[in-house]
Amino acid sequence: MERFYWYVIESMCDFKSLSDSIKNAGFDDSKEQGFTVNSISKNCISGKYVKSKIVTQKFVNPFGDDSFEQRKIYEIINFEISKENAILLQMRNPDRCVSSFLTELNKVTNYSLFIDRPKFILPDLLIDLRNKGLVIIQVKEMELSEIALSREAVGTLTVKGNLSIDDYEKKLLIADLKHKLKKFKAIVDFNGIRETIEVHSSNKTIMSGKLAKLINPIFKHNLQILD
Repeated sequence: MERFYWYVIESMCDFKSLSDSIKNAGFDDSKEQGFTVNSISKNCISGKYVKSKIVTQKFVNPFGDDSFEQRKIYEIINFEISKENAILLQMRNPDRCVSSFLTELNKVTNYSLFIDRPKFILPDLLIDLRNKGLVIIQVKEMELSEIALSREAVGTLTVKGNLSIDDYEKKLLIADLKHKLKKFKAIVDFNGIRETIEVHSSNKTIMSGKLAKLINPIFKHNLQILD
């Protein structure tokens, strides 16, 4: 399973300048970071952000003494930036250097970017997915938040089990209460591919790379609407 994180970019420069800035900021070992470009076109650029650092590891040698060893490690973020109505940034399986990546991306573009983390409106997204052919076979987990229990009280709820989509939409006792759907995990079928998908109202989705190739365009479309 692969993890995808989505961001919306507002840019004061055009997309070509954005792409050129990334392309010209190749990985430099002396700077311990930089970019490698896999592909580039008029409206899309994909590649990797690479950050290196020296780590010290402690171990006990055969004589019982503490020894230390230094080695260089690399953290990597696979990314794709595409432009339709809005500029979208997608990260795939990012290491822990997300903050460094976003900072460096803004730096190489001369601080001309505003990068925001959008939120999916899951009920609307699920309608969009189902209208485009996604079949929800079995709901495995849902997280609901801001459940309006009364005027003064709200609650959260995690539901796990083997549910149908009707169980959430019609049978779940709190379905009629005001709430927000925060997380949705289900076994789905899309164009003959039957796998598990997990979607968070934050900017995170989890699925196989095979399924992502088919479904990520729908997520992109949904984010274009949000923008």
